[in-house]
Amino acid sequence: MTLLRRCLLALFILVAAPVQAAGDSGWFYRGSDIAPDPAWTFGTLPNGLRYAIRRNPMPEGQVSIRLRIAAGSLHERDEERGWAHFIEHMAFRGTKNFADHEARETWQRLGASFGSDTNASTEPTQTVYRLDLPRADQAGIDQSLKIIADMADTALFDPAVVNAERGVVLSELGRRTELSNRWDELTRGLFFSGLTFANRDPIGTEETLKAANPEGLRGYYERWYRPERATLIVVGDADPALVERLIAARFGGWKGTGPAPREPDYGSIAQVPERTGTLVYAGAPHIAQLTWLRPYRAEPNTKAKERTELARALAARIISRRLTAKARTGAAFVSADIASDQATNIADLTQISINPKEGRWKEALAEAYAIVADALRAPPSETEIQREMENLRTAARAGLEAEPTQKSQQLAERLLSAIDEGGVISSAKVRLELLEELAPAMT
Repeated sequence: MTLLRRCLLALFILVAAPVQAAGDSGWFYRGSDIAPDPAWTFGTLPNGLRYAIRRNPMPEGQVSIRLRIAAGSLHERDEERGWAHFIEHMAFRGTKNFADHEARETWQRLGASFGSDTNASTEPTQTVYRLDLPRADQAGIDQSLKIIADMADTALFDPAVVNAERGVVLSELGRRTELSNRWDELTRGLFFSGLTFANRDPIGTEETLKAANPEGLRGYYERWYRPERATLIVVGDADPALVERLIAARFGGWKGTGPAPREPDYGSIAQVPERTGTLVYAGAPHIAQLTWLRPYRAEPNTKAKERTELARALAARIISRRLTAKARTGAAFVSADIASDQATNIADLTQISINPKEGRWKEALAEAYAIVADALRAPPSETEIQREMENLRTAARAGLEAEPTQKSQQLAERLLSAIDEGGVISSAKVRLELLEELAPAMT
């Protein structure tokens, strides 16, 4: 997500960031002409692990830690579908220096509860381990970093534990509703044909999860869990210099196994013989989606890009407002909006979502698309542009006022998103100034 849109709750931009050389403290802002936020300390260990540290007293005495591995479901082979998520589970189930459940019990003694303060997630482009530590003294931070480093480097894949955890991930797969499964299968195959993403649901399949074994899981783990693919974020009520030393002590000895892997083939957009799909399901709400797909291209987050993305955001906001106005005057749809997304290593897409009134989906589609066609024929009015710009200014000013009260968890997640999406972050003052700098170009 780019700087302005992440701040102003507009659209998303996803751009991959390259791994930088050891010792590099400028990796995050490289290629960008947007003013850095001096509150952050960035660095890289000799083994390639990147880190970002920020002191923040909100909440007092607490620290938020995030470990990002630049690998997720898009990095799985066909037979490994769901294994990135499976490994996320296994990392909590025993390492070289911590027995099964010992990490969880240690964090509980430090005041962190599993699920709310300690958790993880697997996405197409990344796997993230999260810890919000209520008591951020040196001993607690050091012990926590030691555990996380072990999870990233020395996870065990005991056959008995693998079999036990298999039941957990299969139950997660089984808890998904039939409607969501069928909708996901339909839209992935229709909208993302030819792309790896089309058949890389992070939860995997029953077949691949049942086939998972310790050797196979370890193979994925050793292939992708490498220091040069890892980023550690620490935000909270702690001295950055101390945290930097602890990171070096706990993660400095981590070494990758074997040669670094090549990036996988993410596929390319393919035409489908039939460009429409239908899902009929009793009791389901009526919805229609139209999607336009373009190839994903990685670009640095610069002012020039911000200008393009601001124009793109304004266009989407203006069309969405027109759709809302139509819905309020007797349209065949209850609501409709347009959104845009540049999904890392997937695609650059635009999508219209429409909630038609029962039995009137054809009319709803025609009405919604007529509004889009009208927007393509003639530019928006100055009044429309300035109304949306003023809304963005209001949001930016609110962000400036709220900046001193940002919690460590929010700051950590914001930076995590920027890293995964190839954007940059800056202070609220800089974001507001950039908005005003770009405003004259929005004609």
